[in-house]
Amino acid sequence: HVGLEDAGELVSLATTEQLTAVFDDDLWRSPRPGLDETFDTARTALWLEVMVEAGEEFAARRMTELDEDLVSLALHRQVLVIDLDELAVEMAERGEEDDEAMLLEKALESRPYEELGQYRVIARRHDGWDAMVSLLVALDRDHHDFLERLLDRLAYVIPAWRNRSVTGRASAHAALSGTWQARGSWTGEGWLTGE
Repeated sequence: HVGLEDAGELVSLATTEQLTAVFDDDLWRSPRPGLDETFDTARTALWLEVMVEAGEEFAARRMTELDEDLVSLALHRQVLVIDLDELAVEMAERGEEDDEAMLLEKALESRPYEELGQYRVIARRHDGWDAMVSLLVALDRDHHDFLERLLDRLAYVIPAWRNRSVTGRASAHAALSGTWQARGSWTGEGWLTGE
């Protein structure tokens, strides 16, 4: 048997359709029979590492070919994306003496992050972070418009949740936790529109 960790060459030969089918089976798991499937964040990080190992260009190209809802969910579970322009406006409105603003700033700087244009991408988890940065840099270089659209979408997950306006079939809890009720597939569910 070849484990996923050793399958980079095989993964690089897979079509987008094949990867989609594998992800549907491998990334959604139920902890026990009878419980709802949840999105496996650790497994996603491993897949990301394997795809980047197969080649940054390959990983970036495949991300643009996969369903955008899936890519958004996968990245959202790995990173927090903050629009620095909006954060600066919010922090200015609060004033420099606001304790909550100072705590937020310290918290944001205490985690690994990468800045891409107006966005700060902050690690939610440490495993897979190097692969994530490699993927983001490759997307920025080779598929900039896709990355901008994705980061913009991810930057509005938290405000959408905070305002309880996450749309689609998922509740705010489901969108943020990765739990899905009666999920046949993520295709077309539109869980993350930011409206």
